[in-house]
Amino acid sequence: CPRAGSSTGCPEGEFCQRTDLSVVPVKTHVCRPKKNNGRSCAGRDACDSGYCVTGFCRECPRAGSSTGCPEGEFCQRTDLSVVPVKTHVCRPKKNNGRSCAGRDACDSGYCV
Repeated sequence: CPRAGSSTGCPEGEFCQRTDLSVVPVKTHVCRPKKNNGRSCAGRDACDSGYCVTGFCRECPRAGSSTGCPEGEFCQRTDLSVVPVKTHVCRPKKNNGRSCAGRDACDSGYCV
């Protein structure tokens, strides 16, 4: 593959990664399987989800948004004391009367 961090030249489900020259002295780029959520990354092509946020593969890209989440769910930042690496996960949208941080978090589409 020609460029580390991209999927160009790799089979589906893989990305191009620079090899450790002390281990493989000739071949500097190889295709590797995309990474699961919570694994470190240098770009979105390295992640199975397609979202690399603050250096880690995430389930969704932005807390409070529904981008990347299944229908009826929104992206929520988790408590780092409970889940130290995976900070963005999809959760079911909230019913009326529950606290919210934006309209995408609410089943009704309104956060007041």
